[in-house]
Amino acid sequence: MTRRIPRWLVAALPVPLWLLLLYILFAPLLRDLGGPLPGGADSILYSWYFKDIQVSLWNGRNPFFTTAMNAPTGLNLMWNTAIVLPAFLMTPVTAALGAGTSVALLMIAAPLAAAAVCYRVLYRMTGNLTAGAVGGTLYGFGPFYAAQQGHVHLTLGAVFLPLILSLGYRMVASDDPSWRQLGWRLGVVVGVTMLISEEIVAIAAIVALLSLVVLALRYRDRDRDRTRVHRARIAKTAGWAAGVAFVICGPFLLYQFLGPLVIRQGFHSSLALDLLSTLRPGQSLYFATAADAAATRRFPADGVENTGYLGPVLILATVLACVVLHRAGQRALVFWLVSTGAIAFGLSLGTSVRVNGTQTYLPTPWFFLSRVPVLETVVPARFSVVTLLVVATVLAFGIAALPRSAGDRTRQRVRWVAAVLVVVGLAACWPAAGSRDRLRVATPQFFTTSAVDAIGRNSVVLALPQSQSPNGAAAVMKWQIDADLRFSIIGGYSYFSRDGQPHYEGDMPSYGALLQQIGVTGVAPTAAQTSTARQSLAAGVGDYVVVTDQVAHPSAVVDALPGIAGCAPQRVSDVYLCKIVR
Repeated sequence: MTRRIPRWLVAALPVPLWLLLLYILFAPLLRDLGGPLPGGADSILYSWYFKDIQVSLWNGRNPFFTTAMNAPTGLNLMWNTAIVLPAFLMTPVTAALGAGTSVALLMIAAPLAAAAVCYRVLYRMTGNLTAGAVGGTLYGFGPFYAAQQGHVHLTLGAVFLPLILSLGYRMVASDDPSWRQLGWRLGVVVGVTMLISEEIVAIAAIVALLSLVVLALRYRDRDRDRTRVHRARIAKTAGWAAGVAFVICGPFLLYQFLGPLVIRQGFHSSLALDLLSTLRPGQSLYFATAADAAATRRFPADGVENTGYLGPVLILATVLACVVLHRAGQRALVFWLVSTGAIAFGLSLGTSVRVNGTQTYLPTPWFFLSRVPVLETVVPARFSVVTLLVVATVLAFGIAALPRSAGDRTRQRVRWVAAVLVVVGLAACWPAAGSRDRLRVATPQFFTTSAVDAIGRNSVVLALPQSQSPNGAAAVMKWQIDADLRFSIIGGYSYFSRDGQPHYEGDMPSYGALLQQIGVTGVAPTAAQTSTARQSLAAGVGDYVVVTDQVAHPSAVVDALPGIAGCAPQRVSDVYLCKIVR
């Protein structure tokens, strides 16, 4: 008598594939958790937020506002991608192993969690393990997660999108009277996601709202009494969910919009997909050719934001899945999924449609929505995560419907054709090996040893070199992290408010700009320049100047410091340290 394989073991069959894909994505990081992270300057920015929140909590300070960067003005962390909930939960790891390790662990866990959550959701929606596995694998290890691995606020936030989709499906497609329970669950998911990525919630909300409008128009002629009851149930569920979500994240949002350094207007992002982004793989995918790389460079969302690829085979498989579902009598489901996917794809094209890099000036819905306050900060290309989730859901429902839609004689043939299409389509989305855009920062020994104790705790430091570029500013932030945030820094890279307007570069006093210029050019300042710099220093910004050997002309800066900062720089470890005298 043969023993049946335990169901839990069958359900775990995708896990080895996921672990392989995870290794492909993060092999360098897995070998060195404390090493450079993918994501360039943004990865150091996440690490900085984690370290600042940990230090603030450990010292009983407000974790949502800090002057440790952009001193003395500071910044409101709620206006930044600080992913406050994970940062709070990871504080013990941050304190014990370092902020970089905390962020690295979350980066690695995000695609695995996304695949697992999507797998579970689609299995519960379809009742088919294979369907759930296919959808979960595509979502968690498809083009979006392969490209956005360095944007941990997106990859962690998108973990919850399948739950929002599932609860939204129950809200519009079910007559279950327990709207309070459904609203409570949806509110918890949305509230938690808000504390990870407000952008992901905004993306989901925009698509959901437009999808509801389309559904209302499509079924406006149905039984009016039943439709009225159904709409009332949807409204009550959504209202209850909004209330629950506000209880969870409301205090944080109130601090964001009513607290210090509010940003009244955001940046309008031009990062959008090209119409051919669905057919041209980006650099984050294994099968992208040199021709693909050249083509995608003409797209508005070149690089990590070019996340719209599906490929002709996967598109064909999705179309056939829609046919299967339609023939199986699930027309309403097909309409809902196709319309939602089309909305998300249309929004991902930005304000107007581009074809192979050519502007058509054909407006999209985002042309109008991007004018709405706060929404202008959403990056249009990132709506592709919803498109991918919808495609994964269509495929899952199509696979689950195959046995019911095909006759006895053709069933096996149809299933084999479907299997080949799905496997080939998923293979086309195979991620490229290795973590992308890892920014390596050489930290002077001064910041990693007791030598840094020469700087008074909580002092304000101008560390050189410091450029206005994200990478240059992030390097100084990395030195500050390695020094356990002992001091505050002038400048930095984040999302700063300057008279309510957003800026990515921190404030730089004129004496700091002059010293940076001297370090680049090696040209001594004029008497007038020295006098102006000295006056800016008298305003009280800065306690120390640190000149590292990474300055192009350190001796020129050292020679200029007595006249500007009134100090005689001393060699401490491998840097020059100047204690400003006013």
